[in-house]
Formats: sequence, structure tokens, C-alpha cells
Amino acid sequence: MDDELKELFGDKALSYDDFTKQVEGKGIKLVNLSAGGYIAKNKYDDDVKKAKNLDYKKKFEDLQASIEGDDGVNAKLKNITTERDDYKSKYETLNKEYSILNATNKATNAGIKPEFAKFVANEVLEMTSDSIDFDTALKSYKAKNPQYNAETTVVKKNSSIDLGGNSQINQNGTNQIMNDLIRSARD
Repeated sequence: MDDELKELFGDKALSYDDFTKQVEGKGIKLVNLSAGGYIAKNKYDDDVKKAKNLDYKKKFEDLQASIEGDDGVNAKLKNITTERDDYKSKYETLNKEYSILNATNKATNAGIKPEFAKFVANEVLEMTSDSIDFDTALKSYKAKNPQYNAETTVVKKNSSIDLGGNSQINQNGTNQIMNDLIRSARD
């Protein structure tokens, strides 16, 4: 390159116009390197060789395989999904238990006998929907099933009907007749 520059200038100083004419005459092109206008020929040739030798199909298949999980991404995703589903199941169970506990407390406070409160709460929860809230369903259930109300007492009568269809106060008579019939059938 030094020899070419010496040949351009010779022993004299050149003006810009003279310099431009001399450069064009020799077939030399000037480029502003700060604008990225020059790439070394050997670097360009190496990049072209790499591009020709690159197997795009293989590269695509490798990338596709990594997306599909050959590198363990699918396994990690499956573990995360399983963990999420476990937490969701635990949440739903706890939420259901809380709902039943809350409904049982509401049923007890509404006058349902404590021994039947959980049963009534479950029944009423099944009746609830978008249009019927728990309190409305509970009032309806209490009206239809007064036997569960704390105010209601079930009176058991000590009378029974004898075999002749007549009401009797002492059920021992009916029991005695039934026992006699059973014994006579065995003998």
C-alpha cells in the first residue's frame, strides 16, 4: 500500500482535485471506515463460506427439538403444572371445608339443632345457585323440614296399634302377641 501511495504523490504535494483524479485513475476507492463502509475481503470470503456450509435444516431441527423439550423444558413444565394442580386441589378442598364450616355455623345460628347442623348445611349448600343465596335456601329448608329446628321437639307417643287395628296405650300387649305367633311358627 505504501508503494501505491508513493506512486500517487510522487515528490510533489497534490491538491484535493489532483488527489481525487490520481486515485480514480489507479482504480482505488476511498471509503469512510467510521461509517462501516469497508469489510476485509478475507473476512467477507470467510462469512460467505460459513453461510454456504451452514445446514439451516439441521439448525432448525435443533431449535425445534429444544422448544419441544429435548433439553428438559417439557419435564420442567410438567412438574410446574403438576405442582400447580396440586395446589389448586388443596385450595379447592380447603375452600370447600371452609364453606361447609361457615354454612354449619350459619345453620346453627339460624336455629338448627347442632347435631343436624352439618347435614342441613350440606343440603342447603346444594340448593344454592346464582339466583338463590344461602340464607334464602336455609329459610326454605327450615320451613320444609321443621324436625331439624331447635324449637321443634318430636314427641314419641307410647301408644301403638294392636292387631285388631285399635289404638292401645301399652305396646307390651302387641309385643306379647307377636312373640307368641313367632314361637308357634317355630314349634
